[in-house]
Amino acid sequence: MINIIAFEQAWDVAKAPTVYHGGSPWGSEPELPIFFTDDKIEAEGYAWSRGEPPTLQTADLTPFKKPATVDDVIEASRELVDSYKDDWGDFEVEIWPEIEEHSPYDGTNPYDLLYIPRIREALKAKGFDGVKGWDVVSNYEIPVFIPLDTSQFTLREPSEVTSSPYERKYEETDS
Repeated sequence: MINIIAFEQAWDVAKAPTVYHGGSPWGSEPELPIFFTDDKIEAEGYAWSRGEPPTLQTADLTPFKKPATVDDVIEASRELVDSYKDDWGDFEVEIWPEIEEHSPYDGTNPYDLLYIPRIREALKAKGFDGVKGWDVVSNYEIPVFIPLDTSQFTLREPSEVTSSPYERKYEETDS
């Protein structure tokens, strides 16, 4: 029986996706939410544009068994957080002002509701173990994986991003 348990634990590590988080170095234990992506270049780009110094954090993520979607995040917020609709010309956007109290963001991205601890707790109470979807970065989207608990990932040694990943990408295609 011990061999089967050891095999299952080893298999969980082997099938854990490698994900990345770009930004500044973490001084100690990381705080939730952490937005991971499996797109290393985009994580390096985010680190390059916002990190001081630009740092890439690599992690092995335990696969989510019941991931929430952005719609689940919005639904979980309905009874917990006030919002209002604002007309932005060609479209209407929902804004959650409380996001600004918990994060550096303006309250227009529904994924940022995860900065509010009671939203993460509400999702866990509904049986979700993470959030998976596509998040906007500038004018396009990248895949995101947002664990609801720090036990869901294992951090590797961080690395400093020393040059623009986009410039490196284009240099590689020019040669």
